[in-house]
Amino acid sequence: MTRVGHSGIQRSEKVARRENRKQRRQHRAIAGAAALATVAAIGAGQVAEPAVADAALLPGIPSEIDDLRDWSKGFDRGNPLGDLVTTIGNGALADIAEQWRIQSCMSGGARDGADCSQSSTELGGIGLAVVLPDRIEVVPVAIYDPVKGVYDTLSGSVLGDIIRWLGLDLPPRMTDGPATEGSATVAGNGFQFALAYRGGDATATSYLPLSIATAGASDGRTARSFALIGMAHAWNTGPLDVTVLGEKIGEVPGIQGVGCYGGLTGAYADGVGACANVLGTFDFRWQQPNGELQFALTDPTALITDPGGVLGGLGAEVLEGLLAGILSGSGLDFDSDWFSLSKDFARLSIGGDHDLFSGNFLRLTSDYGFTGPITVDWLGSTVTFRPLVEVNGELRPNRLGLPVIEFGQLDTGELIPVIRIPKYELPFGLPATDPIDTGASNTSARTVLASADAVTTASGDAPEVVTGPETDETASYVGKHRSAEDSYVGRHRAPEPADDSGPVEADGGGSDAPETDSPGDDNTEDDAADSGSAEAGDADAGSAGDDGADSGDAGSGSDSGAAAA
Repeated sequence: MTRVGHSGIQRSEKVARRENRKQRRQHRAIAGAAALATVAAIGAGQVAEPAVADAALLPGIPSEIDDLRDWSKGFDRGNPLGDLVTTIGNGALADIAEQWRIQSCMSGGARDGADCSQSSTELGGIGLAVVLPDRIEVVPVAIYDPVKGVYDTLSGSVLGDIIRWLGLDLPPRMTDGPATEGSATVAGNGFQFALAYRGGDATATSYLPLSIATAGASDGRTARSFALIGMAHAWNTGPLDVTVLGEKIGEVPGIQGVGCYGGLTGAYADGVGACANVLGTFDFRWQQPNGELQFALTDPTALITDPGGVLGGLGAEVLEGLLAGILSGSGLDFDSDWFSLSKDFARLSIGGDHDLFSGNFLRLTSDYGFTGPITVDWLGSTVTFRPLVEVNGELRPNRLGLPVIEFGQLDTGELIPVIRIPKYELPFGLPATDPIDTGASNTSARTVLASADAVTTASGDAPEVVTGPETDETASYVGKHRSAEDSYVGRHRAPEPADDSGPVEADGGGSDAPETDSPGDDNTEDDAADSGSAEAGDADAGSAGDDGADSGDAGSGSDSGAAAA
């Protein structure tokens, strides 16, 4: 055998030995895995065997995982109070309501036109459905039917004929009892209420505990509401009479309107309209009577930052809206602002009661920004920017409204325009800006000037005249016994000297004292009387020459006084 052939045989043997070693390793791994599996199975069987015995010793603990899961679900969703209320509501209370021809049910029950089979109390919610008769008869069935039977018998007998022959108006038959027609359905695990009468069809559906849905319909109309974490209302009911033995004694007002607010809500009422709201931010409304459409971006934080503004005095406006609708008999209106739980960033209203060319066909309003119109008064006329328009029962400035010009009588005193800008509301609880009125400053200035003129006139001071030295005395002379402002008080009744009158010079020759020959006498009482005021004393003193000319002696004050006497 050659050397090359011997090397090839050795190489092939090495390859064969490697393959054998791999196979043996694989066999050992498989055998080890099988052994471990066997040990684990045996150990598990040994461990599981006493566990079954322990479960038998503690019967209160479920023995299987499925039973444990079902038990935990039942524990979390249980509502003992709701079960108790629904049991009573679907039992004794429903039987009592039937005495007044009212069909009612609560979650899990059903009775005639009231269906609550799809409503549950497992998450803490509860549902109620009610179908009312055509009118509310105060007298229950147990009394009404026997009384009606007796009345019809007597009225149809000879006794009834005699009563009518005597002239008394006795109907031949008593009014039949009211019929109960309609369908009211509630569904979901939130809170629901549905009301129907006179053939109405109302359905209210809500899911999750924080959801409320109500619906009401009458006179063959339909109402639907749905709420998922929020509230939705759809109502269109007419007035309902209240009677005693068929005689009307009162009336329950109807309710009209749709309202939506919350995570995902929607409502529709036949003859009223529809609404939808998503995340408390995107709002939609449609008013069926006039075809008005509304799209709005609302502020969900307003309920926290401004609860008084949203609820109207911490709920006072809501209560007023409810009481006004109930007591006035006009019915409740969910479209009004008293029901809203947010403020509008912006609301676009289209159509409605406004024509295409009315200037308000498109209405862009907001609860923020300028709270009123901006006006400019000029030359007796007024220009109004952003005029007010009614949206959902409230007057708001229309940012898309055309300016309104009101012409008045020409007033040349308004050469400077008067601009009035209302306050500016800011969201998120920020303080509002102050209003601006340029006419207020002008009015204040005119008031100050008028007050100054009044004070000057009341003081009685004559205006000061600036003249030359030659005409000063002549211009100020008004006669011996009459002063400038009719302040003459007589010769011997001089007024009290003013504080700033100062002493009178001794050389004043205008003294009228008749027995004083001394020209240096300081007593100027009569001269002050002629002047009428302390400020006119110097003028009288300067006119002593004229007084002396009249008396014949210009240099003697005494002679002047004697001549005057």
